[in-house]
Amino acid sequence: MPKPFFPIVDWLYRTVMDHAPQYLQDRDMFSAFGLGTIGMYSVVRGLQSVAKSRTMNRIVPDFYDRWLPKLEEISVVAITGLPLLYAFVDPDGVKEIMTRHPVYTSGMSGVWIGSTAAAGQDLYNRRLQVKN
Repeated sequence: MPKPFFPIVDWLYRTVMDHAPQYLQDRDMFSAFGLGTIGMYSVVRGLQSVAKSRTMNRIVPDFYDRWLPKLEEISVVAITGLPLLYAFVDPDGVKEIMTRHPVYTSGMSGVWIGSTAAAGQDLYNRRLQVKN
């Protein structure tokens, strides 16, 4: 994990896990996956709410309806494609990360699930609104 992110992610993980029940502490990979999923889903949904506010539309006109869906589509492609591209370019590096940091790999898998679920949910709801 790159230098600027690791201390933040580690601090967040340790802060939650130090206060978690023992059965969750004993299942660190499961817990990291769950925390990554719930945490990123919450962050993305929160950002979507901020984007829907009038304040954001004053800063960037028509941001919520015009720009946010495009950003969500780009984000889904990027968060899926960049790790795959990295695995293609440096397969040994990916193996090393996954074997040296299995808990954080599990957490980042949860981040992928949470972010793509929240963005996909918003995009799906927009498509339903257009059809109706």
